[in-house]
Amino acid sequence: MINLHIIGAQKSGTSALAHFIDQHSDAFVVKGKEAHVFDNPLFLKSNTKMHWANKRFEQVLNDYQNQTVCCDATPITMFDTQFLTHCFNYNPQAKFIVLLRDPVQRAISHYNMSKGRLEETLNPLLAFILESKRLKLSNSWQFNSARRTQSYLRRGLYSKQLQTLYKIVPHKQVLVLFNEDLRENHQGTMSSVFKFLSIQDQDIPQQSVFESERQVLKPLQKSAYAAAKLYANLYFWWHNESRKSCLKVIKHAQRYHTKK
Repeated sequence: MINLHIIGAQKSGTSALAHFIDQHSDAFVVKGKEAHVFDNPLFLKSNTKMHWANKRFEQVLNDYQNQTVCCDATPITMFDTQFLTHCFNYNPQAKFIVLLRDPVQRAISHYNMSKGRLEETLNPLLAFILESKRLKLSNSWQFNSARRTQSYLRRGLYSKQLQTLYKIVPHKQVLVLFNEDLRENHQGTMSSVFKFLSIQDQDIPQQSVFESERQVLKPLQKSAYAAAKLYANLYFWWHNESRKSCLKVIKHAQRYHTKK
């Protein structure tokens, strides 16, 4: 069974983290990195969900060779409570890693990805302003739905997602990392990951796995991006979302589970 899930956040370095974990001799990452099981519309409609999940995982485990750690890195899992609940019920002993990034940077990166995939037609400012309305009009989890492709700001409300996570998953089975830690303290961060996974520490070379997001923008585009970043900063300020607020949720979960 999958016993490690990298569950978020999208565009925060989950692909890089999965790649580094996959370099360990005692770890395996599913083919394609993201199995998309518990968020799959077919899974959600299935009357035999765990049977469906097992069948889907079989398709991405062809090269598995009995490594201790078997990982699926589908970052949307943390974004919705039902995905997370089904994921935990699949294997209640599994461990979960969350990788977070500055929510404004994440939102811009998400927008650029959707724009590049032709899933977005608006400029970033209008896309951010209209996001709430778009998500209200979206009532499905189809792979091209607005809930997936245009949830730029909503996905950055990490504190609320972490609170939900700790209500479902015991604190000791969760490791929360920050994108900059992986970038600036690569080996130290990987050592903490391997310790969390109870496997031997190994030196994993740092690589430029992170996607380059440099753009050549026209003046009007620059103005739209600048305004979008300002709007996003105000959005997260209003929602009291920051690294500090995330750390507060983590510490509260530690105290709660220690007392319990």
